[in-house]
Amino acid sequence: MKRSTRLTLIFSMIFTCTLQIGVLDANSAVYYVSTAGNDNNAGTVAAPFRTINRGKQVLKPGDTLYLHGGVYAEQLTSGIPSGTSSAYITFAAYPGETPILRPSYVSGLDPRVLYLFNVSYLVFDGLTFDGINKRQTPPLPPAYGTGAGVIKFDANADGSGQPHHIIMKNFEVLNGRESGILGWGNEITFSHCKVHDNGMVDSYRSGRQGFYWNGNHTTIEFCDIYNNNGSGVIFWDAHTDDQMPGGNSCCNILRNSIIRDHHMQTLNSNPDFSPGVMCATNLSAGTSCDIYNNIIYNNDVGVYLTYNCCFSGGIYNNTIYNNRHGQVGGTGQGIWFAIYGRGMVVKNNIIYKNEGQPVQIDNQSGGTIVSNNLTSGDPLFVNALAGNFHLMAGSPAIGAGTNLSSMFLSDFELNPRPSCCYDVGAYQYIRAAPQAPSNLAVK
Repeated sequence: MKRSTRLTLIFSMIFTCTLQIGVLDANSAVYYVSTAGNDNNAGTVAAPFRTINRGKQVLKPGDTLYLHGGVYAEQLTSGIPSGTSSAYITFAAYPGETPILRPSYVSGLDPRVLYLFNVSYLVFDGLTFDGINKRQTPPLPPAYGTGAGVIKFDANADGSGQPHHIIMKNFEVLNGRESGILGWGNEITFSHCKVHDNGMVDSYRSGRQGFYWNGNHTTIEFCDIYNNNGSGVIFWDAHTDDQMPGGNSCCNILRNSIIRDHHMQTLNSNPDFSPGVMCATNLSAGTSCDIYNNIIYNNDVGVYLTYNCCFSGGIYNNTIYNNRHGQVGGTGQGIWFAIYGRGMVVKNNIIYKNEGQPVQIDNQSGGTIVSNNLTSGDPLFVNALAGNFHLMAGSPAIGAGTNLSSMFLSDFELNPRPSCCYDVGAYQYIRAAPQAPSNLAVK
């Protein structure tokens, strides 16, 4: 039986216990929504509601709203109820079906599909959030600015009202006018997701991101993040120009995910470059993020760390490959510490075939520990061109890592990493099990 990482196991136990509490609550209820339903119905399995916005009105802590498959031409932006710490409210796909929230184009300006403000203890499971029709929205006024994601977590400028204890899993976010997921929250988990093809091509010089996140104790895991017109994932402090509240971005985790194919496209003659992953801060307290067991490839820069102060955390056991063609300052570095980006630990990474330096530490940066990384020589991937970064026998990455079992115990696929011999990169090499001789017979 495969072992998961310690943190994954903890999160899984929390998820399971939380959801079981909600289901087993004697006062909990289950409701249903279908595109063939009617909002005058009772919301039962035989008589479902027609809209999600009608269904949300009846939900109490511990309740579940199942959405049958189909396209729901509506936004979920207000009146969302909160659960409690012992009884989450769940919005879930009916088993085996795929509900899609895809608002129709209307003359209104709001491009968001899901908007969360002053809510907590919620689960969203198995939903697709599609902003394609909102791409026709006219130029956004300052009230939205670049802070308009398909999904936005919002708070007041002083931090009040921030969403907390939100679980989003088995979901997809695509076709946003701006970023895919944007905002600020506390104790947020994004798990098993696809976030892709967000951000219009227009005259804005900086990209729109898959995740643009200014929050605390957030985990992004088991996600495929690709082809967003900007960066894949940004952890950022206090970027108030984008209508995001100020505050420290602390204790965030990006793990066991694929971040790929990010190259800024714009009508601006001076475009920015697009890192796969970026951590940045404008505050003296710095940003803490741990980035491990990820595959980061085909971006302008692999991992970019920048701005005014200290970082803590680390970049561990990632495979960082073929990042190239940065347009403004970025020249395809694997990992780039720039403008006082310092204080991180960089260990056990494969950094291969990137256009720029494997690890670039600018003069302003310092306090960074770099060791046990494979930065030269062929790591012997099974088929990198096809996106298969498993190791072949004889790879110099096998057994070349340092023991990081105090942080995590498994690889990208949750295969165990023996404490004796951590491999370098996202994958632990799995040796074939010995076969019994075919000529043995039991007498």
